[in-house]
This record gives sequence, structure tokens and C-alpha cells, in this order.
Amino acid sequence: MCRYNLGCLFSLSTGLADCNSVYQDPPALFITKHNKTAKLSCSHNIKSYERMYWYQQNAKGAFKYLGYLNLNNPYPEDEFKDKITLTGDGRNKGILEISSITAADSSVYFCAASIHSAADHLVPLQKPF
Repeated sequence: MCRYNLGCLFSLSTGLADCNSVYQDPPALFITKHNKTAKLSCSHNIKSYERMYWYQQNAKGAFKYLGYLNLNNPYPEDEFKDKITLTGDGRNKGILEISSITAADSSVYFCAASIHSAADHLVPLQKPF
């Protein structure tokens, strides 16, 4: 039997949790047959946030970063590209789909939302003479 649990994720920079603004559905998911697909959704209502991140926590407590949605563009980590599909929109609701599940996929899954905070890389321009 595979157990999936989805929770909110604390802010890595401050250690503060904002679980009141991030919602998971279903909160727990049990699948008893292998090679099925599991779908977990995450939503938030924070207007300025446009990214949604997904993490997996194994039984020993170690976290693995699965990937993220930037707006409606998915960016799964290379090692999970054949295993997961990220759909939706980072501004409000995203779905993590795990395909061909096995007992090894039994974990706690977390989502987090954030604003994109990196400055854009600007190319210097020079006025022609």
C-alpha cells in the first residue's frame, strides 16, 4: 500500500509557516495497487505568488526537490521527468501527478508557493555613435 500525504511547507528563509494560505487536496491518499497514477493538488490565494514548488519527504525524513511550476510552465527536476507531471498554474492551483507508482513512492509530499524574487538578467545596451 502506498500512502501519500500532502502538507504545507515552511519558509526555508524564515522558518515561518503560512499554511492558512496553501491548501492541499486530498490531505492524505492511499493507493493499494501498483502501476496506478496518483494526483495531488495544491492551491493558494496569495495574489503576488507565481511559483509552486513540490517536495518529497521519505520515511527517514530526507527531502527531495521534485520541481516547480512558474506560472503555467512546468520545470521538473531531471531525475523525475519520467515519473512526474506538473500541470496547472503557479499563481493559484497546481497538480502533481505521479505515474506508475510503486512502494518506493510512498512518502509525504509537500507543496510551497512563492513569488519569483530573482532580478532579471539585463543585457547592457550602448547607444550607437
